[in-house]
Amino acid sequence: MRCGPVLKSGGKLLYATCSIFGAENKGQIDAFVLDHRDASRAQCALSAEVGAAGGQLLPAGAGAAHNHDGFFYALLQKT
Repeated sequence: MRCGPVLKSGGKLLYATCSIFGAENKGQIDAFVLDHRDASRAQCALSAEVGAAGGQLLPAGAGAAHNHDGFFYALLQKT
């Protein structure tokens, strides 16, 4: 993610993928925060019925309240 330098102080960035792979998801966020010490992951809440764990939404099972294949989100904020 090369957008860190253009994010203003107090600004927020929502990173989202349609992936279930850690390298494309949490791995990218961890690397971004390491490279941009003035940024941190902000809390972002979804309803419990969505089935998210740490921003990772897993594919829906039969009869689930949601209908997706897999998704990841992370809200970042610059101080």
